[in-house]
Amino acid sequence: MTNYLKSEKKFVNPYHFIPLDEHCNKGFDYLEQRKEKGNLTGWLECRLKTLSPVFIPNTSNVHEEKGEKHSDVFPKPAPKDGKKITVNSYDFFSYTDLSKLKGKELEAPKQPVIPGSEIRGVIRSAFEAVTNSCLSTIDDEQPLYKRVQSPARPGRLVYDRAKNQWCLYSCVRYRLPKKYVKISSNNEIFINGEKYTEGEEVHVLINYKNFKVVKIAKKPGNRFKQGFLHIGEYNENKNYESVFLYRKDKRTNRDEVINLSDYLVPKMLNNLIENVLLYKDKANKTEGHHQYRHIDKSFGEIKSISSLVNRFEEHDITFAEFSRILQKEYKSVFKYLDGALVNSVRYGNSHYLSPAMIGREVFYHKLTGLVGTYKPCQAIDKLCPACVLFGIAGRDGAVASRVRFTDAHVGETLENQAAYYDEVRILKELASPKLSATEFYLEKNPDYADLWNYDYAVNWRSHRYGIPGFKPKIKGRKFYWHHKNPNPYVDKEKESDPDFVSDRNVAIRALKKENTFKFKVYFNNITASELKKLLWILEIGGKKEHGHKIGMGKPLGMGSVKISVDQVCIRELALDQKNSTIKYNPQDSLEQYKDFVSMNHGDLGCSELVWNNFLTITKLEPSFEPIEYPTIEDKPENYLWFVANKQISGTGTKPVIEQMLPPIDSPWLKKYKEKKAG
Repeated sequence: MTNYLKSEKKFVNPYHFIPLDEHCNKGFDYLEQRKEKGNLTGWLECRLKTLSPVFIPNTSNVHEEKGEKHSDVFPKPAPKDGKKITVNSYDFFSYTDLSKLKGKELEAPKQPVIPGSEIRGVIRSAFEAVTNSCLSTIDDEQPLYKRVQSPARPGRLVYDRAKNQWCLYSCVRYRLPKKYVKISSNNEIFINGEKYTEGEEVHVLINYKNFKVVKIAKKPGNRFKQGFLHIGEYNENKNYESVFLYRKDKRTNRDEVINLSDYLVPKMLNNLIENVLLYKDKANKTEGHHQYRHIDKSFGEIKSISSLVNRFEEHDITFAEFSRILQKEYKSVFKYLDGALVNSVRYGNSHYLSPAMIGREVFYHKLTGLVGTYKPCQAIDKLCPACVLFGIAGRDGAVASRVRFTDAHVGETLENQAAYYDEVRILKELASPKLSATEFYLEKNPDYADLWNYDYAVNWRSHRYGIPGFKPKIKGRKFYWHHKNPNPYVDKEKESDPDFVSDRNVAIRALKKENTFKFKVYFNNITASELKKLLWILEIGGKKEHGHKIGMGKPLGMGSVKISVDQVCIRELALDQKNSTIKYNPQDSLEQYKDFVSMNHGDLGCSELVWNNFLTITKLEPSFEPIEYPTIEDKPENYLWFVANKQISGTGTKPVIEQMLPPIDSPWLKKYKEKKAG
């Protein structure tokens, strides 16, 4: 039974998506275009006005390898009730090198700077959206994964050397009382004083009524059964570890075994390793989160095998060669995989393996496999408009950028730095991007799906193990809403309260709104059409009610800016016959190109739907509020909304997605609330 009810309170998620058109506009051959390249060279003189607090960190004082992450721009709050609060703090970007000032209280920078790279990134993203260009910033190295609620089936992964065949033996899990097991300070495993290793063959006496291990030994004994030791995630309240025994087929009394497809094995093994590395990474980086306490002992040298898998999938090597290289060049990985105790879920022909019974699934698909023609440009004879103008460093060649953005500076240095900056404050907690929130990132497909992700969709009544023909479709390009009245900071009276502030918060010195910066955009050999598109995107068509988002804290309402173009300077070269020299004559041509404001979706190269969605998401004062992270009533934890969203119509083991990201022109979602006891 669900513990949640739908509330009447509404909210708008901080981000939405601009959809992709049917096909990316990849029709530009750089080598051919170079023969007919544009003849416009010069620069744009631009102003950037901050319309909300803006923050871009000076990272010269970040020393993560030494555990030192900040200099002190925020005074340490006094402990409350004996609890000390520590927050990382960052100053606004400037040319000042803060690396030698760690541990010292910092003065506000006299000359704040907005890096040209930040402005370039914002403008390129917008340019890509409205010119129907590629998704240039897709991170294809990041594995897609999702936490699961349903318990997986235990199994043991085995490699048959004689047949060059990987098998998955179905197992039954039996409970090993934790009182028998001790993990030493250096993460070695001891049972009854004797040293064991993860996955080791053991012999156990079982109480079949309660599935509990009564005795365990290294050697066989009377009525003892062969099994394999599995030490799970650390939890101080945990009562049992596990022993896996092979499951018998009731008809034949033989071990239940699945011979895995040679075609799918490399990807499946890679996903398991990526899953292990996610646990390992979290165990190493998260203070107080031990995860698998023996993970460094058992998996210390494990590394990703994705490059080897890519070679197999590109038909560079055969499956036999894949197995041989895995054994010879990835010895630690192979040692772990052959005999690994795993938990398995199967959808269609694909197996999802995890060290944990209720863990995570790493998906077979990666983002570039889901975006079709919108994957980042690689070949210089098939470029999108953005890559033609902004350049690429592709696998099959490179194209230089024909635009360059300078850093943005304030018009004059003021004596009173307070005129530039807000006082140093603690930001409300920011959440990292959650690609696993498929109810937001993916379209629902088909309509009767209860749950869908990057690999499969299920309907628990009719297609529990995968809906045939399912094709995941991403929502599009992610953009953040502007807020009417942004308040990104923790209330001052709560800054010293550990119930509201933790090491997940950061303190910052942000720019105030109403600051004005100046910068230039240099361009070289571009066409009149490209110049007009660039002008349209910088000013968003000259529409005063629209703006861009830049820097940190965008989900909290920070980063709203308005860019204006003051001059279009075109270089003209003239021969001075008297002095036998070439004169460089920049001409102000803003008037000549002011008709860029009348451009529409057809002129830019996108569909009317993309155009309308872009103008909706860039509106400085949207017609709806509040804009905030999904939460349930009276609880700040972001994840609880997503838990409730799958339990209103579903259960913990058969989740059903209740609410999806609604249309951009009516984006309200409903909160949830906990059921009251009784």
